[in-house]
Amino acid sequence: KLLDPSDNALRQEIDNHQKGDAHHQGRIVRIIGVDIFLQQRERDHPDDRPPQPAGAAKKRHDDDNEGNLGRKHAIWLDIGIARRDQRPDKRGDKTGEGEQDDLGCGGVDADMLIAVTNSDEINMVACQISHALFRTPTKIARVRSPAYDGADDGKSNPLFGGKTAFNIDQIIRPEQLVTEAIFRLIQQPGALQVMDFAGGLVQLVAVKAYSDGALVGRELKDLRKDLPKVDTRVAAIFRKDRPIIPRGDTVIEADDEVFFLAARKDIRAVVSELQKLEKPYRRILIAGGGNIGARLATSIENQYRVKLIERGQVRCKELSEMLNKTVVLQGDASDQDLLLEERIDDVDVFCAVTNSDEANIMSSMLAKKLGARKVMTLINNAAYVDLVQGGLVDIAVSPEQATIGSLLQLVRRGSIQAA
Repeated sequence: KLLDPSDNALRQEIDNHQKGDAHHQGRIVRIIGVDIFLQQRERDHPDDRPPQPAGAAKKRHDDDNEGNLGRKHAIWLDIGIARRDQRPDKRGDKTGEGEQDDLGCGGVDADMLIAVTNSDEINMVACQISHALFRTPTKIARVRSPAYDGADDGKSNPLFGGKTAFNIDQIIRPEQLVTEAIFRLIQQPGALQVMDFAGGLVQLVAVKAYSDGALVGRELKDLRKDLPKVDTRVAAIFRKDRPIIPRGDTVIEADDEVFFLAARKDIRAVVSELQKLEKPYRRILIAGGGNIGARLATSIENQYRVKLIERGQVRCKELSEMLNKTVVLQGDASDQDLLLEERIDDVDVFCAVTNSDEANIMSSMLAKKLGARKVMTLINNAAYVDLVQGGLVDIAVSPEQATIGSLLQLVRRGSIQAA
């Protein structure tokens, strides 16, 4: 709800991007490959899509490994949002997405470059050329491949640091963003959404109010009376999918979705005012061993008891060598016998993160029916999110919203470093 890609403000930004310029507080932003921003528009207005380049197939990534993002909606656009495949350069040739002439389309006056094509290498080279030719102040690139994550010791990849490296100011990693979002949800039982601020010291948390919550049926100002030593602020309330501006005399009702801001150490105390506290999670079952599944297992295996189900035999072998404490199982996550054999009724969180929305939804619904305490489902198609969340699917995780949210934070931030 906080970052809905279908809202009017973002739709206006998309229209500005298509025209070539996006003005944010007096700045000009140039974008390469705006497939993330245009996914919603392409679904709503299929006739607006640019014609297919002559003799060329539309580029689509459909990785063998499950859980990869950005497979669809690759738009053939250049930095000026013009049709580069149909625009000849001064020599009469066709220009490419990382070439100097292509970047010259508005590159001189751009304050920010956002490279979000489906090719990591194109994004990286475009940022480097923009820096070398035009000294663009801010350069943002989407980089998906784990090969560019950096060394195992946690140090940043030398490609993105040092005098001889690519000049990229901010790197957007879609799979990493989704992994971190799921990790935060696992750390805060009962939360529907968790966002970090101030390096994780402060969090914005969304929770659903239930009738057994101490604050339900009372005015919001009573929260200070119940928790006098906790500094918290309610940022927004959604009631029946409609936003309410919170005031001191606002009465919290059952089924309200409450967004509040508090220090990480105080989150559970505030949640206890809105619903009965859930026990901390211990057993996690992950469906899908792609980039997201592997990243998630690596992040949580030292804190939780983790099992991972992957269909491919070769990938299972890779995962078993990559992970230290995670139990890797070869099979289908929608196999009822397999789930029962692995005691799905004792699982605290079932995470479906394959590359198929339908497989994720069906396996999550089956797991919930068989007794899983909480199910989290990765859904790329935004149209499915509202259809399934709140039913047998407890939490729907949208990669599109996570990526757009991260980009908009960087675009709208300007020169503000902290607030």
